[in-house]
Amino acid sequence: MSVGRWRWAAALALGLGLSGCISVYQPLNGLHRPVAIDTRYANFEGLNVDLRCLTGEGFEEDEAQTLCRRLSRLLQNQGATVRTAIRGSRVARGAAADEAEGEAEGEAEGDAPRIAAGPRRDAPLSIELRSRILHKSEFSLLFIWTFVTDYSFAQDITVRDADGALLIEDTLMGRFTQRFGFGEEASERFSRDYYRFVSQLTHNARMRQRVLVEAR
Repeated sequence: MSVGRWRWAAALALGLGLSGCISVYQPLNGLHRPVAIDTRYANFEGLNVDLRCLTGEGFEEDEAQTLCRRLSRLLQNQGATVRTAIRGSRVARGAAADEAEGEAEGEAEGDAPRIAAGPRRDAPLSIELRSRILHKSEFSLLFIWTFVTDYSFAQDITVRDADGALLIEDTLMGRFTQRFGFGEEASERFSRDYYRFVSQLTHNARMRQRVLVEAR
């Protein structure tokens, strides 16, 4: 192989190697807002949560199960007792079952220091999550032999009290651009933003619930 061809092949191999590591995460609606809650504390001590993850177009049942498992672990680590349901079929999960399935990623991992215990047990909260793909495009960059996927997603989050009264309703949106799969940094950034914001919404709903109870 001539020197010129060798350099061209080396540059191409380098380009392919680098392209396989490129991943970009962009927080959009909701995920870019600052939050005040610290997920290392027992923010939800004594709280019962019914967590429901809905399947839909672009969001299969196994993905809904993974989402519910990780969020269940996140809330349990902050002191809550959580029951999960997929597609309306309730699946009770205890701490032992969640432990056997492994820990969630990002800030859902590890045990929380049970510091900020609430003054009393709260009425149950019902959290419903519906995920949607807003836009997806795929294209190839033939001159460097790489395949690019660009998509944006939304997740609608609704929190109600035991009587069905609406406490919180919000939509989180984000965007990923990837080549040959997610990079660790992008997925970890998303997990960090997502877990903290879901925790903040749960905390806000709990405070609103207490105000409504006291106002009755």
